[in-house]
Amino acid sequence: KDVIVSVDLDGVPVLVHLTGFIDRIFKDEQGELHLHELKTGAWKLNNKLKLESMRKEMAFYAYMVQKAVNIETAYNELSRKQHEQP
Repeated sequence: KDVIVSVDLDGVPVLVHLTGFIDRIFKDEQGELHLHELKTGAWKLNNKLKLESMRKEMAFYAYMVQKAVNIETAYNELSRKQHEQP
């Protein structure tokens, strides 16, 4: 959900607050986490702008998961919320 990172800006460390919401996350039999982003509308493979945007969004989510202090707690909470949805 939220991560605070330090970014070097011209030699000065600046704290940046990153926030986002992963639509779906699940763990496979080997214990690896998989992130899913749900989109509406038609998907066209030749849409380079949409493809690049999706790559950046997924990279951002993967970064947030890597930086999460307690990913197991986050995973368990997301799983619980997903199962509560109608």
